[in-house]
Amino acid sequence: MKLKSTPVRLGVALVLAPVVLVLASGPALAADNVIISNSETVQAHLNSDGTVRDARVYEQIALQGNGTVNIKNPVSTDNLRNLDGFSSFVVTDGNIFTKQTVDGQQRLRTVSDYNKKLPLQVTVTYKLNGKTVTAGDVVGKAGKLDVHYKVQNVTGKDQDVTYDDGTGQMITETQKVVIPMVGTLTTVLPSNFVDVASGEANMAGDGRGQTQMSYTMTLFGPIGSPTSEFGYSATITGGPIPDATISALPVNPLTSPPFKGGSASYKAGAASGVTLTAGAIEIDANVLKLRDGAQTLIAGLIQLREGALKLNLGLAGDAAPGAIKLAAGASQLNSGAGQLAAGSNTLAAGAQKLDVGAGDLKNGLGQASAKAPALLVGLAQVTDGLKKVDSGLALLYGGIGQLPAKAQPIHDGIQSMLHGIGTVSTPDTLLFGVNAVRSGLATQAIPGLDTIPFS
Repeated sequence: MKLKSTPVRLGVALVLAPVVLVLASGPALAADNVIISNSETVQAHLNSDGTVRDARVYEQIALQGNGTVNIKNPVSTDNLRNLDGFSSFVVTDGNIFTKQTVDGQQRLRTVSDYNKKLPLQVTVTYKLNGKTVTAGDVVGKAGKLDVHYKVQNVTGKDQDVTYDDGTGQMITETQKVVIPMVGTLTTVLPSNFVDVASGEANMAGDGRGQTQMSYTMTLFGPIGSPTSEFGYSATITGGPIPDATISALPVNPLTSPPFKGGSASYKAGAASGVTLTAGAIEIDANVLKLRDGAQTLIAGLIQLREGALKLNLGLAGDAAPGAIKLAAGASQLNSGAGQLAAGSNTLAAGAQKLDVGAGDLKNGLGQASAKAPALLVGLAQVTDGLKKVDSGLALLYGGIGQLPAKAQPIHDGIQSMLHGIGTVSTPDTLLFGVNAVRSGLATQAIPGLDTIPFS
């Protein structure tokens, strides 16, 4: 005979007006030839806002096999009752002690008040036509109803967690770790709830005009979150808020089929995350280099901008006016060049005419030079002739002087002629001028003709 203490997994069921919270099922144990399984279910009825109204815990021990076993099972002793008969249990220090002889299958069931903190905390809020109200305010009203549920896993306890930070360093931090739990919330909306909508629920009609709604909750991380929020909206025409039931139970993510694959993926992801983190650190270092390069680039761009501003000032203040003046000067130079070209053409034409005139002058001077000796001879003859005229006039003047007084005007006229002819040495006389011309031709003009250059 053996005394066996069975570990328990707790299930929770919550009923909102009413709500049932169930924590259930435990591992099967073997004592001699008897297999023992133990489960506990907590059923709690909640008010419409999620506060607890009452809670009970249901114990069930299933026995299978042949033999006799001693069982020690911890229970809540408040209002403890035997659900399989009227016999009482031996309870010591919060534990039921019983000896059972099994031949085939046997079960033991109890119920008692649950006076501990529930593992789940539920909060429900209601809005009618956008205004927050209580559930009682909705009864008999019409309009748009919004119902919001918030379910929290409050089993978290602080634990030291050690992990690789991705750089090869093991880091230990205190984290709040919750018991992994999954659950569902179900409710059936009556037919006077129309235009039902929800972003989280699975919805289906029940064939009687009602809408069945179900929400699935994974109340632990990293697969889910310790807090789950969801809800629905509907247009109502009166009637009470329908009941909702929340069922939840703890799971082992490493062995539970729905989560085993996800846990393995997270484990592989964590290993990859270490590698990724190491790579990210290297990327971060390169990003820092890129940042430094970007800062240098920005500094260069700032200098380039300042240089561009100075260049702009130089172009606008000095170069542009100078360019305008240069353009004006170039225009004037172009105009002057045009005038110079015209003048050059005129000069070339004048030079050509000068050349022609010089040729004519040369020919004329050549002819003058050739005729100059004859001119000198002619001037000499003119001089001799003037002298002879002078002598003749002198004789005529002497003869007229002997004439009577009536011939006096003739006398005076001849005398004037004599004075005008003069002598070669008397200035302002005809002979003096002829002699000067002859002397100039002989001494200067004729020799000078030979010295004039012609091209």
